[in-house]
Amino acid sequence: MDELYTFHQTTLGHRHIKDGTPCEDASLSLFEKERGYAIAAVADGHGSSIYARSRFGSEFAVNAAKEVFTAFAEKFREQPGALTERMSDDETRRQTVRRITDAILEHWLAAVDKHLQENPVTEEELAGMPEKFADMFRHEVDMPTLYGTTVIAALWMQDYLILVHQGDGRCAVFYDGGTFDQPIPWDKLCYDTYTTSLCEDSAAARFRSHVIDLREKPVAACFLGTDGVEDSFRSMDDMHIFYMQLCRLILEKQDNFVNGLAKTLPKLTKTGSQDDISVAGIADLKLLQANIRTLMHYVVTHTKKVQVDKVQQKIDMMRPVHQRNKEDLHNCELAVLEKASAKLKPGEPLTRENLEKILLKADKRLTETCFDCIDARTVFEGYHKRYMEILEMQKNGKS
Repeated sequence: MDELYTFHQTTLGHRHIKDGTPCEDASLSLFEKERGYAIAAVADGHGSSIYARSRFGSEFAVNAAKEVFTAFAEKFREQPGALTERMSDDETRRQTVRRITDAILEHWLAAVDKHLQENPVTEEELAGMPEKFADMFRHEVDMPTLYGTTVIAALWMQDYLILVHQGDGRCAVFYDGGTFDQPIPWDKLCYDTYTTSLCEDSAAARFRSHVIDLREKPVAACFLGTDGVEDSFRSMDDMHIFYMQLCRLILEKQDNFVNGLAKTLPKLTKTGSQDDISVAGIADLKLLQANIRTLMHYVVTHTKKVQVDKVQQKIDMMRPVHQRNKEDLHNCELAVLEKASAKLKPGEPLTRENLEKILLKADKRLTETCFDCIDARTVFEGYHKRYMEILEMQKNGKS
């Protein structure tokens, strides 16, 4: 526990900058070294007009996770045996984590209610949404919807890493030995732009979780990211590579890591999702150092594979075009040969010299065929050159 490192960073989405809309993400992290626990959390407020206060909802969500996790950690700080008993089997563990997620939801709803009492809904807020929702909120029906948000949170204690998740976004965990996964079960109701939310009636039941016994499966690093992160990459593998690179930067530039991340995330949202982005994490520096070479080897291997795949995609795309150009040229040459050979005198041998003489005296139709042949050869040779260059790149393992 002495060598844990925590961080968090939120950046305004590039699309929000262009639209002049506020950031709807929130994040936090803390490490209570003397008290033996660390916490990280991210939340993503929903972007639709009916969630007019989601920027507050996301802030309330990460704070709720912090409050509940802190109380839980403090309760069991002096009773590690009691916590082990709570985690001893699937059912007691499930009940324990359910109490945590229920408490997070209760804290969030309490914060929403307090904010509403202090800040009644205005007509300006309601003006931008469909009338049926505006009317609903005027009559104070389903008010938490205004604050709709997701949340992902992690509590790292001496022997356990507790992970909870509501909605979309991803949690990636890197283990001792260099393996990694996303241990929290995925909610199939989260797809495309739709996500489950803390504001829904089914929020308590839709929470997912996962508990890792660190004595059995030591963790080197745990990263939490809102969906603006994953949507910035072509694949989950690419997202994992991003987190592996963060592992390296944590070790190399620990004192300036957060400042560097504050510069990286705006670039990521601009070239990627254009959405708000939040990242938070907890890392065991000792284990991370022991596994960084394995992770960087994966990065190099994956990068090379991506390059090879790109070359193969180019080849697959160019092959049919190359073949078609080759056939066009072949057909043109056959047409010239057929017309030229028909003009040979009886008994005159079919030689290149004789065909060239005929072509020099060719009639208009034969000349037009020759021009077609020249065009076909020009197209073929130009494409053939590029095609052979790509094949050579594949042979040499370049991109």
